[in-house]
Amino acid sequence: MATLNSCLCLLLVVSLGCRKKELDQLKNPQDAGSAVVPMPVEVKPTEIAQKKFSGKLKEVARGFKRPVAIESFKNSLYFVVEQGGRLLVWDKATDTKKVAAKFSGLGRSNEQGLLGVAVGATKKFIILSYTKRNKTSVVSHFLIDEAGVVDRKSEKVLFTQKQPYTNHNGGSVLFAPDGRLLFGLGDGGGAGDPAKAGQNPDTFLAKIIAIPLAGGKPEVIHTGLRNPWKFDIDPDNSEMFIADVGQHKWEMIYHAKPGTKHNFGWNVVEGSHCFKKASCDKDRFTPPIYEYNHKEGLSVTGGIVYRGTRFPSLAGHYFFADYVTGLLRSVKAEGNEVKDWGKILNPDLKVTQVSSFGRTAKGELMLVSHTGKIYELVE
Repeated sequence: MATLNSCLCLLLVVSLGCRKKELDQLKNPQDAGSAVVPMPVEVKPTEIAQKKFSGKLKEVARGFKRPVAIESFKNSLYFVVEQGGRLLVWDKATDTKKVAAKFSGLGRSNEQGLLGVAVGATKKFIILSYTKRNKTSVVSHFLIDEAGVVDRKSEKVLFTQKQPYTNHNGGSVLFAPDGRLLFGLGDGGGAGDPAKAGQNPDTFLAKIIAIPLAGGKPEVIHTGLRNPWKFDIDPDNSEMFIADVGQHKWEMIYHAKPGTKHNFGWNVVEGSHCFKKASCDKDRFTPPIYEYNHKEGLSVTGGIVYRGTRFPSLAGHYFFADYVTGLLRSVKAEGNEVKDWGKILNPDLKVTQVSSFGRTAKGELMLVSHTGKIYELVE
């Protein structure tokens, strides 16, 4: 998942064990089909005033153990992924939970474990991503029954990737509107990309890939990513938003239109800034539409594009948070409209350690805290 000082890391160890543990053990060519993207212009977030917005974050569930993903299943049922290895079916209407599957033999490091879930269009199968204790990332297909209970014997492994380190495992998995199965992988971990995966076309590390359900070699969609812990696709126009956890100074939000492929530049650049050298050739990389520095936050968590009906003015806004500082913002695809929701939606920083976002069955925004709580944006 997701350089803060060692004292702050110790304060966070109770949950994610300091999500940027790698922190250097202290922190921690766009192809021909892609459009040319200008370098980002610094945009100061606009704070939202109470009188202009009536929404609030309401706690709708608690008692989960290190949840890292939520996905609507059907009716009032949702899959909730617990990093320690349990997949739960949560009934939002009755606020009850039952175990759909329990996995053992998973990696126990801060960024390993059971990490992602995607529901198949037929509602008869799901895709799970997890990291095994031997540092191997796995994406598998499982059959489920009408209640969402997983048939463990039905597992069909679709993809594996050996990880050189225990961090930067990525782990998000989702179905694009065109039916493709997408998976995000970090650079393999360590500080500064020691595996040199970011710009290596011969590895799937540091990439977002499309995995064929019928088997076969995955297709690389985007490259040059440090750790795309969470990414999302706008259900209205299929545009992709990627929250990429940074290293020394910056946290990034990237954007890509459907049908394009991008190189986001890690580890030559960190966001729109040269990483290792004072100067570098940044023109060959796609810059973020928005980035914030480590004075404001230390570990970005994406994020969904809002397409619900409860708040029409939010349509098209990509929401994201910072795991460490509680920052909560949204940005539109053009990158020229950034809103800071902290004072109105999280004024007392009661919503902490945001590990994921999700959508209700009706498309409304949900937020997942690693402390075990789920929130919904309500009127």
